[in-house]
Formats: sequence, structure tokens, C-alpha cells
Amino acid sequence: MSHVQQRSDSADYVDKIEANVMDGFVSQFAPNPNMCLECTYLPCSVMHYGAYAFSVSKGTSPTLQPRDPLNLITMGIQKGLTAYDICTINREYGLTDARTCDSPSGCKFGD
Repeated sequence: MSHVQQRSDSADYVDKIEANVMDGFVSQFAPNPNMCLECTYLPCSVMHYGAYAFSVSKGTSPTLQPRDPLNLITMGIQKGLTAYDICTINREYGLTDARTCDSPSGCKFGD
């Protein structure tokens, strides 16, 4: 399963700063063209990296910069699955229709 920042539309939501990524880990940020784009992009997903994931210098060299500064608060600090995460996992395994993934609960946990 891919991480949210690997969606092909992720550039609309986050800037990837490859110069700050540790050697050998750039592929962790590469777009996956097979990911569902019908679902809302949620930086608060448990499947979204934080700002310093695989950073050459954690705390000073971000690898991901959200385009909306408010998303920095929730990006990468999740403690549980969101309704979106559960729906996306179910969709990956053919258990639900992708259109149902656009949950109004957004970043609420444990639906």
C-alpha cells in the first residue's frame, strides 16, 4: 500500500524537497499512478509522512512542506486510523466503492 504523499496529485497539496531526503530514500516519495484520486487528499491520514520523514537533518531540513500551512499541524502525527484510512484500505482490498471514501468525517479518528 502506498502513502498519501505518493498520490499523483500530491504536488497540489505538498512540496517534496528531494535535496533534504537521505540517500536511498527518494523512492519513498515517488508518485504511484495507481492510487485512488477519487478520495479526498488528507494530510492527516495515518498513511501520510510527516514534514521530516527520511530527512538528512530532522527538525531543520523538511522533506515535505504542505501548501496549506494549517496542514503542518496534523501531517505525520497521527495516532490512529481515520475514516478515510479505513475506507482506503477497504478499497485497496476490493471491499468498498472508492466513491464512498470521501467521508465527511475527514480527520476524525476511529469511525
